[in-house]
Amino acid sequence: MAAQGIKPQKILCSTSTRTRQTLKYLNGEFAEIVEFSDAVYNASENQHLQNIAAQSDETASLMIIAHNPGLHQIATRLAREGDHALLRQMAVEFPTCSLVVIDLGDMHWSEIFTAHGKLKVFATPRTI
Repeated sequence: MAAQGIKPQKILCSTSTRTRQTLKYLNGEFAEIVEFSDAVYNASENQHLQNIAAQSDETASLMIIAHNPGLHQIATRLAREGDHALLRQMAVEFPTCSLVVIDLGDMHWSEIFTAHGKLKVFATPRTI
């Protein structure tokens, strides 16, 4: 991820074993910015929005490692612009270990409920 310029300032990670295993694939390069949270374990779309809205505006970029269907729902809700083929693909399939980067522009996290952004990256395990 870092080689592609993807460097979140903070990672919210579910406390589940599977998400901790996913986090290990990042080779510890982000270990100091991870916050494990029960609040993202099986979170719904609305719960994810609440978790995001609670973030400090000092955090410029946020990564969430959690579970479907909540992650798929929030990704399709927030990504409304970008490559149309990727947007369609993401709407149809969102396999485990998918990576999505959405540029939300200049906004406060508290505005996430009405935000939408541009899909910058959608990668699945097949394409990574």
